Amino acid sequence: MSLVDDLGAWRKAGPAFWARQKKTLGQARYGWVHPKRVSFVFGCQRSGTKMVMRILENSPETRIYHENHAAAFRDFQLRDDAVLRAMVALNPAPVQVFKPICDSQEADLILGRWPRARGLWVYRHHDDVANSAAEKWGEHQRELVEAVVRGDFDTWGWRTRRLPADTISALRRVYRTDLAPSEGALLFWYMRNAFVFALGLDAHPRLRLVKYEDLVSRPVEAFRSMFAHLGARFHDAYVARVRSDSVGRREPPAASAEIRQLCAELQARLDTAYAAQPEAHDLPSPVLMAINTMGVGGAERYVAAVSNWLADRGVDVHVASTGGEVLRELRPA
Repeated sequence: MSLVDDLGAWRKAGPAFWARQKKTLGQARYGWVHPKRVSFVFGCQRSGTKMVMRILENSPETRIYHENHAAAFRDFQLRDDAVLRAMVALNPAPVQVFKPICDSQEADLILGRWPRARGLWVYRHHDDVANSAAEKWGEHQRELVEAVVRGDFDTWGWRTRRLPADTISALRRVYRTDLAPSEGALLFWYMRNAFVFALGLDAHPRLRLVKYEDLVSRPVEAFRSMFAHLGARFHDAYVARVRSDSVGRREPPAASAEIRQLCAELQARLDTAYAAQPEAHDLPSPVLMAINTMGVGGAERYVAAVSNWLADRGVDVHVASTGGEVLRELRPA
């Protein structure tokens, strides 16, 4: 790359770079020693996760880490937790969001290692994802499906990691040697989004499903709910430029009836789980609960139940008491 090209690249990236520095300086008013809310954005590629991160970036409270952030990610995968925790500690932003989309198959493990973190799983209609993916990657996702059918789970790294037996069986059932690239893209969408149910994420108290079509068709309502879940304040102006013309822009990709049915059934399960979610709330954290004793009794068990309910949702809960056997019922943070 020539010096002219370098200067052009710097000129293009410069405004965003200086905007981030200005934002970080403004966040210094929060200080560094305060509770920070960490979240992770999961999903399948081409599902709108980049748009989600751009909208979150509009908040003065957030620090955003895309999967190409060299300090937080290596080869688009999260670095060790110790590195991430150091980054969170060193940044004053009260709400910090990572996008480990290539680690989505480990969403349950990540949330397990970060017991106070929140999660989002962004999903989008399989036809729009497949059209976009086939255009961007061509034959690649068909090759991934072929590898899974052959039993090769090592060559492609994260793309074929932790696949459950049910997903592998489903792919083998609909596979043909003459799969079109668009069919490979549809099946990769299936592979990734099937993790929502295989990992129990649909019932995880700290993870919410996010439907792309709702984000772009009714952005104020949908993003307000998302911001509440992540613990950030929302303003309508953040979504002023969101448009819905990306939905159904092209004809559905050609695919066999078996592949279309497989994807449609998973789409229906995702939509049902999404619709059944309770309303999102920005729960306070940390929370101190004070009671004289935690001996056996109704009030004590009520305190334990509320504390555990909050802890399951990522709230930092502390119970102050003189002790008692019901303390053993408290789940660790």
